[in-house]
Amino acid sequence: STADTQLDSPYNSYVRKGLPPTPIGNPGEEALRAAISPTPGPWLYFVTVAPGDTRFTDSYDEQLKNVEEFNFR
Repeated sequence: STADTQLDSPYNSYVRKGLPPTPIGNPGEEALRAAISPTPGPWLYFVTVAPGDTRFTDSYDEQLKNVEEFNFR
C-alpha cells in the first residue's frame, strides 16, 4: 500500500538507499532442486494467472493471451 512506502524500516527501499541490512528472501530446498534439475519441456514462457494456476508455453501468442488474462483478474 502507499502507507508501506513511508514505514521507518531499514528494509524500506522507498526511503533508504542501498541494500537492506540482511537478505530479504531465501528459496527453499525444493525450489533450489527444481532450478538445478527442471522438468524437461519446451517451455519458454510462464505466468501465474491465479494462485495454483501457472501456465507454461513455448508460444509467444499463447503467452500474450495468458498475460492478458492475468492482467484482467
